[in-house]
Amino acid sequence: MQSELLKQVKAYFMALQDTICKGLEAADGKAQFVEDSWQREEGGGGRTRVITNGNVIEQGELITLMYVVPLCRALPLHIDLSLQDVVSMHVVYR
Repeated sequence: MQSELLKQVKAYFMALQDTICKGLEAADGKAQFVEDSWQREEGGGGRTRVITNGNVIEQGELITLMYVVPLCRALPLHIDLSLQDVVSMHVVYR
């Protein structure tokens, strides 16, 4: 189950991707992003958006992804962590 903070962080990055895509589409004036949403069996997922053949942008890609990785059991012995899992959130622009 996702914590409220994690949900807020995820929503922020998804909204950031929306804002960037809308801005680039407006600047290009022709091309629009095509979206592919996906999920990982291990947990997490993301949205990949690709734009091609625009007036200004020949090809571009924005990826927002999140995944959950089980925390190594030995790690909390060496540092003060109370987390069960480590969540990784990435926004990739090409």
